[in-house]
Amino acid sequence: MAASGEILRLCHWDLDMPEDRLEFLHETLSADERARIERLATPRLQARAIAARGGMRQALGRHLGAAPASLRFVTTSFGKPLLAGGGIQFNLSHSGGLALLGISEHGRIGVDVEQAAQVPLELLAMLAPAEAAAIALLDGLDQAAAFFDCWTRKEAFAKATGLGMSLPFDSFDVVSRSGHVTLLGPVAAAVAAAPRVWRTASLGRIARCYGAVSVETTLDCVPFALEPLH
Repeated sequence: MAASGEILRLCHWDLDMPEDRLEFLHETLSADERARIERLATPRLQARAIAARGGMRQALGRHLGAAPASLRFVTTSFGKPLLAGGGIQFNLSHSGGLALLGISEHGRIGVDVEQAAQVPLELLAMLAPAEAAAIALLDGLDQAAAFFDCWTRKEAFAKATGLGMSLPFDSFDVVSRSGHVTLLGPVAAAVAAAPRVWRTASLGRIARCYGAVSVETTLDCVPFALEPLH
């Protein structure tokens, strides 16, 4: 049985919330978070941003046994948020009204969710050759499922490294069903930190979205618990 610290904690929640819930979450946000949200273009975007950021604070606070409003964050040069003072690693993604948060005590973590849609053909050219070739053999719903399974794992890995979209997506391959990430170029190889390795896993469909997680670990297999945030 895996120790509790070896299990990745993944939680998801709907960003379209009742007004009283949004008001509660808004009270947990910092002044800077509130100011950034107020600059968003529409009330719906503002409400979803409150739900995303406030929900993240709720989940992290529960994991740490801390008041959500007490949490402080810093941001890397590539825009990835971290807890001030270090500690656990986390990552947030949201798409199509769904939020997904990953929490890790292994090492760096990234998550991604993407709303189900037709395959964006212009993105196929960004994949590693083996990934693009495997997806091109399929069509219809099978092709869409394979593409989003691949794309979400790639985004999760890129976010976990902290480089995000600045990491060329053709410089690493996630086509392996074992979850191992194959680094193909010097940029991707720069994120390797032996004896740690990178693992990715597809979460399949979560409501109307595809999801994935990537984590830096010394383990051959990383168990995870996926649950809704209440």
